[in-house]
Amino acid sequence: MKRSLFFILLSFVALFFIGCPSNEIAPSDKVDQSEIYQFYSVEYDASEKVLTAFAQFRFGGANGTTLSLTAPSEVDFNDIKMPLEQGLLRGAFYELQIREQFPETFLFRFTDSDEKVFENTGIIIPVLPGEQPEAINTAYGISIEWQGAPVGDNEEISVNLMDHTGTSVKKTVSVKGATAIELAAGDMKSLVSGHGEMFFQRALSLHLEEATPLGGQLSVLYKSASVGIELLGRSSSEEVVDDNGS
Repeated sequence: MKRSLFFILLSFVALFFIGCPSNEIAPSDKVDQSEIYQFYSVEYDASEKVLTAFAQFRFGGANGTTLSLTAPSEVDFNDIKMPLEQGLLRGAFYELQIREQFPETFLFRFTDSDEKVFENTGIIIPVLPGEQPEAINTAYGISIEWQGAPVGDNEEISVNLMDHTGTSVKKTVSVKGATAIELAAGDMKSLVSGHGEMFFQRALSLHLEEATPLGGQLSVLYKSASVGIELLGRSSSEEVVDDNGS
């Protein structure tokens, strides 16, 4: 019995590692350049006015060995050369943080070891808190609107509520054309009354315009500045009322 359990556990561990991205590192000039998978992400934090650009290159696909770019291979973000970083879990990657006002567009330019250039552009679409009530009663459902474009193709928008203890809840909508997020009382049951904060996030995921036959992915995230809001909790004798009022 113990032997059977050991092999079952070993199988689960093996499946876990098989499905995980590799953290191994290899020089990019030692691999077939047509077998390089590109991944890029851009995050803009409106509270801090900080943009973080991330790039990673893998051999053989999205979970393959990470690559450190060997000259003349390099990657630029908005004409700024990105520095190489290495991490125990993430392998080799390139990351750049820029403190600046909101940039609407961006460009990643990757030059491989054969000096072939791949350019991928994108836009950052903001999402801002719309007009909200001064207080939210967490015992009742509420529809929360944002200021900005509706949910688009390959997008999702989230609202995050956090109470004064640091407890937070997040609700996401990915239906194209949506302009509001419905929060039920059950979604907010962990929040306590008092002063809280609210912010929105818009996330976009796209396939790359220019890539090797293996393709690639681009992820864009905009995080709005937080706004204060009062949270009204339930008393111990008050029942939760759902969106239908029952």
